[in-house]
Amino acid sequence: MSLAAAAPSAERIRARPGAASSASRPFQAIGLYWTGDAAPRARASADGSSWSPWFEAHAEAAVDGRHASALIHFGAGQRLLEIAGAAAEVLLIDPGDAPSPAKPRFAAARPDIVAREQWGCTPATCPVREAPVYTTPSHLIVHHSAGGNSASDWAAVVRSIWVLHTRGNGWNDIGYNYLIDPVGTVYEGRAGGDGVLGAHFSAVNTGTAGVCVLGTYSGTAPPEAGMLVLRDTLAWLAGKWNIDPLGRSVHVASGLELNHVSGHRDAGLSPRASGATECPGNGVYARLAALRRDTAELLDGDCSLRLAPVSRCASPEAAWVSIGVDAPAACEWTVSSRANWISIDRVGASATVRFQANGGAERIGTVRIGARSWTFTQAAAGAWPAACGETLVSAASLDDRPVTPGSAVSIFGAGLDGAAVSINGRAAAVLYAGSSQINAIVPPATPIGTARVSIGAGPPLLFSVSENVPAIFSGADGRALMNEPPAPGEPASLFATGITAATATVILDDAALSASVSAIAELPGLRLVTWTVPADAAPGDRWVTIRAGGVDSAPARMPVR
Repeated sequence: MSLAAAAPSAERIRARPGAASSASRPFQAIGLYWTGDAAPRARASADGSSWSPWFEAHAEAAVDGRHASALIHFGAGQRLLEIAGAAAEVLLIDPGDAPSPAKPRFAAARPDIVAREQWGCTPATCPVREAPVYTTPSHLIVHHSAGGNSASDWAAVVRSIWVLHTRGNGWNDIGYNYLIDPVGTVYEGRAGGDGVLGAHFSAVNTGTAGVCVLGTYSGTAPPEAGMLVLRDTLAWLAGKWNIDPLGRSVHVASGLELNHVSGHRDAGLSPRASGATECPGNGVYARLAALRRDTAELLDGDCSLRLAPVSRCASPEAAWVSIGVDAPAACEWTVSSRANWISIDRVGASATVRFQANGGAERIGTVRIGARSWTFTQAAAGAWPAACGETLVSAASLDDRPVTPGSAVSIFGAGLDGAAVSINGRAAAVLYAGSSQINAIVPPATPIGTARVSIGAGPPLLFSVSENVPAIFSGADGRALMNEPPAPGEPASLFATGITAATATVILDDAALSASVSAIAELPGLRLVTWTVPADAAPGDRWVTIRAGGVDSAPARMPVR
């Protein structure tokens, strides 16, 4: 079979708002480069009479001191381009043609992956200027492409991203290692095979592999087909590189402690990173906690250790702690640690972790139980007791999804009573403080991505921040907390947190209802979500969910009288 295909090509033009620009040959997609805070918008036409919708540019990188957009894909046969909002340099992209289909060349142990030659990127059509550089991934980074969510030819979108990254951004090759379209097709990205170093994690790429979900998920839920294949791809990569999907460790290139499965935005706290980004969007980022669990279960198979990865703190004196391990009876598991001040014994269904006395500065060690990792921080000599946070979660749902700026959170640990709380160096308002729990408000100015909470002089704790991750306050019986049960046709209100949007969608059983969101002055961090119960709603307990930014809350029961 011949792999000959038309080569991708590109043309640069200068465009100003209010005037249509003509291309010398048809194009399918564009990249935009501009200066200033205002991002341009763009639309395209094949004939000058029928135009595409306006697409707003989303900054993906900085190139030569200018903002560089993510790919904007219009489809084949475009001849005219119009921009609005700001002048820009435009890269007009023709992705060329793909050769005839062939079977994937990868082994069955991998997901089915469309090789570069199959999506139209042969050595002749997509020349790579420099030899590949290799790395050993310790962290898997999830992206979205920030382009359109629908296309008739996703291989053409991938070819367009290659043109944008090489001809527009000046990179050696496409930045991502793998790309996944909304129907679940996986495309090989950067040339060089397993372990090739990509260009996708804000210039701190060493030690990573990048997987991009094609589309924009800033306020939209990702397609389930794509997410299932993303899970399979992450499981394959995690198994190949011996990565614990539920673990976290220091990523050397960024200098940050990061989850082993992280989002692109998690690079934002590093002074070594090239800038901040919202990638992979609220809809995908809020799913990463569940994706880590699903990936770990897929890797574990019949030997799934039900062991939550947590941080623990230890005093500087010699001590021990017992960790219970919930595993199937026939499941074989081992415990180990590379820290020379930690020793471990397995006794039945538990692991006993022992610490040597610490005569120096604070130290951190990792204990591996099966494929799971626990992080232990031992206080410096003479520094104990100190406040020690072990987990931070939404005050409403107590789950491990990201929290939002301005929302109410609960911090669990030891010695917390009276300790000051700061998040990324900003003081956080404390609503309640006990010895083992603090309720606090995430400062509204907290940027999205990985964040650090410090409690008193204790070690910082890692958590994730996203734009909208709604959570309903409910009682021990699972019923939503509300002022008064509504009747059919009456207004209803729920107490929630994790919402920054002014509007949301309430799903009452299967009915999607428009709702307004307002702050509650006397209850910082809480939101009141208000809507009208349908007139034909049946009395009794109904299931209610709040949706905002492409993310659903956990359901709660709500009585209708």
